[in-house]
Amino acid sequence: MPHLWPPTKADQERASALVDRTKVCSGCKTGAERDAKSAHLSEPAPTTHPSALTTAVVSSGAQSILVVPSGGPALQTLAVASNLVRGIGDQWSTHYAAATIGGNDKAPVPVVAQEPDPQPPGVAVSGGTSAEVPQDQSWVSAEPYLAALFSRYDSLTAPELGSLDRAINRHFATTRPPEISVAFKNGFNRTYVWVSKGRGGAVGDRHLRQQAATLSQLQAQITSGRASTYQLAVFRLLRHARRTKGPATVPGQGSSHRPPRLQARLAARWNISGLQWSQLRQAFGGRDSCFASRKTMRKAVAAVSRGPGRQVRTDEQGAQLVDFHSALQCVTEELWSSGQWVDRFIRDGTGSKLSHTEAFVPTPHAQHYALHSDSTADLHLRVGLDKGGRGTPTAKLVATVANQACPPIRANSILMSTMLCSRDDNDGLHEMIGPWVLELQGTLSRDVAVEGTLRAVRLIWTGDLALLSAFVGHAGASARFPSVFCPAVSGPGPLNAEIIAKFGTVQRPEAARAGLLTRRQLEMAMKAFHACDNDEITLPLSPWQHLSIVKCPLMAVYPAEVAVIPLHSTIGGTLALIDLGFEAVYETKGAAACVEAAEALGRTLLDDISVSPVPYHGGALEERECQRVSAQNPLIYDALAGYVASDKLATLRAGWADWAPIVGTLNTVADVPLEEVESFTRLARALVPLLRASFPWLRVTSKLHALAHHAPVCLWRFGALGAHGEQALEA
Repeated sequence: MPHLWPPTKADQERASALVDRTKVCSGCKTGAERDAKSAHLSEPAPTTHPSALTTAVVSSGAQSILVVPSGGPALQTLAVASNLVRGIGDQWSTHYAAATIGGNDKAPVPVVAQEPDPQPPGVAVSGGTSAEVPQDQSWVSAEPYLAALFSRYDSLTAPELGSLDRAINRHFATTRPPEISVAFKNGFNRTYVWVSKGRGGAVGDRHLRQQAATLSQLQAQITSGRASTYQLAVFRLLRHARRTKGPATVPGQGSSHRPPRLQARLAARWNISGLQWSQLRQAFGGRDSCFASRKTMRKAVAAVSRGPGRQVRTDEQGAQLVDFHSALQCVTEELWSSGQWVDRFIRDGTGSKLSHTEAFVPTPHAQHYALHSDSTADLHLRVGLDKGGRGTPTAKLVATVANQACPPIRANSILMSTMLCSRDDNDGLHEMIGPWVLELQGTLSRDVAVEGTLRAVRLIWTGDLALLSAFVGHAGASARFPSVFCPAVSGPGPLNAEIIAKFGTVQRPEAARAGLLTRRQLEMAMKAFHACDNDEITLPLSPWQHLSIVKCPLMAVYPAEVAVIPLHSTIGGTLALIDLGFEAVYETKGAAACVEAAEALGRTLLDDISVSPVPYHGGALEERECQRVSAQNPLIYDALAGYVASDKLATLRAGWADWAPIVGTLNTVADVPLEEVESFTRLARALVPLLRASFPWLRVTSKLHALAHHAPVCLWRFGALGAHGEQALEA
């Protein structure tokens, strides 16, 4: 305050409260602070010798540093300071200290000393004697010296200014302050913050190698291993962390060896080849790593393949498992031991789970197989056939245990057989999987041990509608009774009035559901068509007698145990809604507008939703892409908004809004809550009537009929549709 006001005014301001003090502009305040600092620096400092000296040498260890008197020109002082700093700044960590040489009225001059120094520096005088510096001498920074030079900044010449700049840069490079504050004469204050720039390529790699070596040595000390085991992996992790955003992980535990059998199963599960395994082993330290060698892995694979559940035989048809029941038992034990086993329950008519209260009793060999009760502890075995392949068409018979968290994964499935597929009709299925039917029937009569508890096997067939039709000898979707699951008629008409009154029609999904086919009906068809088909019988059965089952079924399954496939239902419903939009455009504005709408929707699908057609599924979309389209359905009808009438666009918007939760429930693997089951049933039944209000030409296909009537039945019975999906077949 004495530098801001006169003494009397300063005393008054000091005695008054903060809120009552006189307001001062920033320029006056900065000037007062500068005057106060200059006055503080001009005060004499304590000296070590009373006589005047002309030259002094400060001894620090083995170095002697020249000190000039303070009466000389500023240029000489700056030159000495810059030369001293430039001479020793690259070799030692330098610090500035201020000392007074001569009388009490002399200004401080720079002294450069090496730190730390266990002994106090000695000062040599011109007479040859030396005086020891007291132990309590205070060594301060170079900031007071620089402040004193700044007070004479206006009188410095151009060479002196250059020397001052070099001294300041050397001081900043030595001390590396986190921020620098500068006060200007116009009252503005600026703060400069230290910002680190990335190192160059060569320097950065060298630093990464040093860090990796340090971390590897630390890990080796912790784990009692070798540093070479971790060094390459740690270096790659650090390099990846430097190039990308996010956290970097470093192995924190030592190399714990796993049995070669477990490593072999791990490599087979994730399709790791021998070359890839060798590269992994080499990256983690070679023989010092936890990975087994390729020779050890070959022995482990051979030992695993010799297990009773992994024996394979080949013939002219293809390759088949020798003992399917042993393979099923092996998979069950692996699921239980790895903690992946999940109990599946059958639900009653109200949606409540039926607890496993009954023990399973195997069926004797002399007795006919009968389905066990719903309260019996069982294993849900899903079986399906996948057709396809490049070049020579093949068919794969795949079995999957649904009692796990992710049953649709291919690694969790059992490949029962791989065979040539020249045709996929009923006769072709009899040739390909006819022998496996006897194997599956034997499995149903036997038990599977799960942690010492005998469980029954519940067989659930899955696949597309064409496969299921050929499996049960059905005539197909073009028959009078097009559904594989129920005897509903294909369409209304005067000739079908009596049958429609009894069984219903697939074109009216909002009507009451017709009863499912029974196992007894399939058994009767097997007896009737055992020797020949319906066309070859002397007195062929009428359509209302055979219900479009015109060939011998492969197996008398329970229709309630046939799962509706989520994949084809998802694809079929999504494409049906897209086709309705194009049909509405064609009806309203013609073919040219339909082409423009297709191009606009195609750009939306490719650019905004990021989906594209695949070369399979008839050039349609994959299931996950259909789920993405359903989740982003507002973009679909926004792309068609300029081409479709408002009433039809509103109907499409409502249809997509109902379809999105249907797709989510279709592909849910975990048990679905009862509220969601009821919502799915209501939306699936009401979807077709909602669309027909604006699109009267909509015809219900077999997939839409299965979605409206039989998907809710499966959901109410099993509690989840995604657990019985066929993604493992398509993989």
